[in-house]
Amino acid sequence: MKRYIVYGLVLLMSVPLVSCSDDDNEILEPSTEFNDNKFAVPEDATGPEADLRREFYRSTGINLLYSEILSREYVGLDAYGEEIWKEDRVDFRYNLTSMNDVAPEFTEFDSTEARRIATEYVEEYIYPHISDSSFKPFSILLVDDMLVPKYGSYGDLVDGFYYSCWRCTAMALGDVPSMDAEEKSRYASQILMNMVEEKFDKYCDDMDPFWELSGEYATERISDHDPAWDRSDMTIVHEKGYLSYYENWRGPDRDTFSDSFGNNDFDDFYSAVMSRSEDDFMEEFGMYPRIVTKYNIVKDCIRRFGYKF
Repeated sequence: MKRYIVYGLVLLMSVPLVSCSDDDNEILEPSTEFNDNKFAVPEDATGPEADLRREFYRSTGINLLYSEILSREYVGLDAYGEEIWKEDRVDFRYNLTSMNDVAPEFTEFDSTEARRIATEYVEEYIYPHISDSSFKPFSILLVDDMLVPKYGSYGDLVDGFYYSCWRCTAMALGDVPSMDAEEKSRYASQILMNMVEEKFDKYCDDMDPFWELSGEYATERISDHDPAWDRSDMTIVHEKGYLSYYENWRGPDRDTFSDSFGNNDFDDFYSAVMSRSEDDFMEEFGMYPRIVTKYNIVKDCIRRFGYKF
């Protein structure tokens, strides 16, 4: 029998209704009652999956999903006797200020054991780095595998491991059981770097000292500071406070310390802060005061943002 499905795409879970009157304390009451949180486990849900989701929420305050389908309700039969179902789904095309052209596709786990392993992985490797702040996701979707738009919001679908929308963060964890401890840690680092990068404002006021240092020599030619510059000795680059340099296709004599916007400089330090231990980093670069200062600025800002190192 053919079945028809009516989709409901869940965008907003709660909307504060604030008056525009002179009385700032006046709150407009909604004329109709909003639906319950569809990301939460239904009260009447039972079984191991429901237990995993409830326990995860109790310990983290984050709604846990194993499917982008939030609810499914039988509506009835159409005029031809075909079943009609209503489904509410997470709309991964939607963000607070934009709508993507292409949605990701997810492959769900096929067993309770696989869901349990993925959940324990998040509890051990991901959640310890998340504080109660704007960095904390409202919900997490754990899946076996995913295909994501090649260019973030558009393009052909390609293999991916992470994708998010306003209300949900999806992670592909199907390969976790085959990873050793070091691989699990590196994979978690990749996920966390994506999570922070999406929300962290690298141009916030606290980052101003970084950009001041970064811009001091950014577009100057390295050869003007070291006439012997031939890309083989990075000492002058590190002394000026940069981890890498901007290579010019016309030759070393035109290389600069950074690009005109300083983006590659920030990316270098962001990657170092998020993927390397501080001891390891300082062992390599601790003798360069400008590098140490920039590293500490980025790390302190990310910590204040809500990331736990």
